[in-house]
Amino acid sequence: FEDEDSKYSVDDLNTGYFEGLLKGIVAFKIEITDIEGKKKISQNHSENRQQLVIERLEKIGDEDSSEIVEKMKNNLAKKND
Repeated sequence: FEDEDSKYSVDDLNTGYFEGLLKGIVAFKIEITDIEGKKKISQNHSENRQQLVIERLEKIGDEDSSEIVEKMKNNLAKKND
């Protein structure tokens, strides 16, 4: 998944290390029987960090960012009541 101009190359890895990594790749199938969604709006982070996220999202200013900002501010207001 590296960009074409990336300096990273698997050719630079130790052969034993690389072969060890390959052993950890396992294919599997899973049947999905249920899907559950959960919203995460940084509520598990400190209030200071949440404020930083809000400030950065406000700078983006698009509709999605604005909606998230509103939800985060509401969440903080409820928390501080």
